[in-house]
Amino acid sequence: MKSLPLIPRDDPTLHQLSREVPDPRAPEIHQLIRDMQLTMRVKEGVGLAAPQVGQPLNIFVIDREFVDADRKRQSRWARWFPKQVPAVYINPELVRRSGDVVLLEEGCLSVPGVFGLVPRWEKVTLKAQDQNGRRFRVRASGLLAHVLQHEMDHLAGQLFTEKVKKYTTRK
Repeated sequence: MKSLPLIPRDDPTLHQLSREVPDPRAPEIHQLIRDMQLTMRVKEGVGLAAPQVGQPLNIFVIDREFVDADRKRQSRWARWFPKQVPAVYINPELVRRSGDVVLLEEGCLSVPGVFGLVPRWEKVTLKAQDQNGRRFRVRASGLLAHVLQHEMDHLAGQLFTEKVKKYTTRK
């Protein structure tokens, strides 16, 4: 495993549509996923999409521990969280959006030091594949829904800065 360099916000790779992964079980896909997970942890991210490391593929990973901790804090949304949040999403598809549009603060490993309030659907349903090719469906709300939508935007060539309603500052 190795930590991968992050692609900066002005790189054209971040603004391309990602392409489908034909075989999620391929050894090179498994290696990419392991490297992405390490990179996400080293850079202290909540999620990381393949385009952020220069691979325009429909893959993203999320930090299950962070999202699980948020689920416990946000008990009013607990019923919208799956029992175990998948960490790897291959060829994901957003199949449902519902609830209100809510503003939550976002940042991005490809846009370091920049944070802003982004409107996202409160509840979403995604279907995807894991690294073994198994299909799954996730219903999410709150922070997890925000993270999933943020990562889906990366696969569509969009950055959160294109949707920010108000920039915020952090100390």
